[in-house]
Amino acid sequence: MMNIVKDISMFLFIFSIYNDNLTVDFVGGTVFKIMQLQFLIIHAKDIYIAFSMHKNRVVKSFLIFFAILFTIISLTEVIYFNNILLKSIPLFLTIVAIYIYFSYYDNLEKVLYMIWAVMIISAIYSLFAPTVNPWTFRRSGGTVDPNEYSMQLLTVIFFTIYLYIKNKNIIFLLGSLGLFFYSLLFAGSKSSILVLGIVSLYAIIVKFDFVVKKILSLKGLIGIIIVIAILFSYNFSSIKAVSGMEERAHSTGTMHQRFMAWKAGSEMIRDNFLLGTGFDSFAKSSVNYLDKYLSQYDGLAAHNIFVKLFAETGVFPFIAFIVALIYLFTTNFTQILRSDYFWLSLAAYATILMGMTLSLIYNKFFWFPLAFLTYATMITSMTQDQKDKEIDGKIS
Repeated sequence: MMNIVKDISMFLFIFSIYNDNLTVDFVGGTVFKIMQLQFLIIHAKDIYIAFSMHKNRVVKSFLIFFAILFTIISLTEVIYFNNILLKSIPLFLTIVAIYIYFSYYDNLEKVLYMIWAVMIISAIYSLFAPTVNPWTFRRSGGTVDPNEYSMQLLTVIFFTIYLYIKNKNIIFLLGSLGLFFYSLLFAGSKSSILVLGIVSLYAIIVKFDFVVKKILSLKGLIGIIIVIAILFSYNFSSIKAVSGMEERAHSTGTMHQRFMAWKAGSEMIRDNFLLGTGFDSFAKSSVNYLDKYLSQYDGLAAHNIFVKLFAETGVFPFIAFIVALIYLFTTNFTQILRSDYFWLSLAAYATILMGMTLSLIYNKFFWFPLAFLTYATMITSMTQDQKDKEIDGKIS
């Protein structure tokens, strides 16, 4: 019975994270906060167990990053009198709990299915939701920003492929990917299309032998013929999402806006190299620098996780984060490359690449793909006997 309660608690928690705006709109801000808090309470013992378990260098490096980050936030609270510490503590603790808990959770597929189900709901909602602005075709899911929604879609695409390898259900694969790809076009994020192309090209190169064998099989050849026939016979530009994406690809001011934010961020870093401008203060602080470029802006988001982290908290958390990412992406690299966890690594790559155009580092869903890849680094380093012993002591 308790396991059922925990599962429901986890699903509500994941739903509220991936569909924050939708949740607040339907049930209100108070219930939204309760959905977040109940997970931490119900799973408190398991979170504690996760903290007490053996930690590889990836987990240790991220814990060092969190410790340095919180130290700097506390220090700048005293120096700048920004009154942000109390507000940041719940967010900070939740992010740490997410990373640690899901790095050690023993039923990875269950969590991935929950995220998949949440994103199915979000994607269906996006097809009927109003556009983000009256003058655009772009739509979002349960989170208001279509670019953040695109990042969610990218990661769940790779989660879906991983799950397909386990369940071997072709209808599950094609139906899910079809919905997610179509929703991705409606989101209208050029960055996400570019990231998807880069990560997919990397996957094809790595899995080239596998791809060739599939293509040369009878089913593969028939599938390719059908796809080519559809591509040549159907006018995809007649689809609203496709035509909107084509039009958006020709001209947009968002890239110019991002360059402005990065330029302002670089000057903020130069002027506040050691301690930064204060936690979550980028938009407010950027006003002092944007006047040099375009005075009509009242402040801009950083549009880059690295620029945001460095500008707001200084050099020490920035270096710690870079080191943690290096450990994450290099630990047991070959073993992960040859395993099914490869698809989870692609989700983590896509997360970081999208983070180079979005200020995602304090978004809670940002940490799920990193936690799953951390899980993979630990599992791939174990012998079978070690795995059996570890599973016996893991949270479930």
